[in-house]
Amino acid sequence: MINKLCGFILLAVSANGLAAQTIKVMALFKDKAIVTVDGNRQKLEVGKTVNGITLVSANSQQAVIKLDGKTQTLKLGSGISSFKDERNSGEIIQKNGMGMFVTEASINGNAPIPALIDTGAVAVAMSKKMADDLKLDYSSAREISASTANGKVNTHLVNLSSIKVGKIELKDVQALVSDGEMTQILLGMTFLNRLQVIHNANSMTLLAK
Repeated sequence: MINKLCGFILLAVSANGLAAQTIKVMALFKDKAIVTVDGNRQKLEVGKTVNGITLVSANSQQAVIKLDGKTQTLKLGSGISSFKDERNSGEIIQKNGMGMFVTEASINGNAPIPALIDTGAVAVAMSKKMADDLKLDYSSAREISASTANGKVNTHLVNLSSIKVGKIELKDVQALVSDGEMTQILLGMTFLNRLQVIHNANSMTLLAK
């Protein structure tokens, strides 16, 4: 009877656009825990976040995790389920054959163009040619010198009215327009810092905070 009731609840949740994520504790150590997330084995370490799960503390008896903004204590073999609204779950970006996370971004309402997710870039960045194609006026913007892999380049600091990646849209985002050559726009930390970024082995999930 209980199994049937649980199954009914999961079906009802799914029909309303919600997805269940099941976490079960498989092994416990000092400051570490082995869990399964929807059947997939994951290693958690204190202070690190995997699949939205942050391990707060762990010993041989129990693990304290933070999930969906709530702190919960789990014993060995115990499990919990969380539910997320897939209609507002953000964007999942798959790693390409070169090991990079490439997506498409709409800048200031323009048609989407290729963009590289770059956690090592301090800001959203683009070349002058890209800015010209987007009809951005950077002529009177403040000039600053920026360090790149190819040395220092001159850049103009501008404010973009919007950046949209899939369902995620941020307003008033700072960006750098560079004198250097670039093959695609970089979505750096002035964009990423305003999102929750979840790293997996072959994908990256962007969630609105």
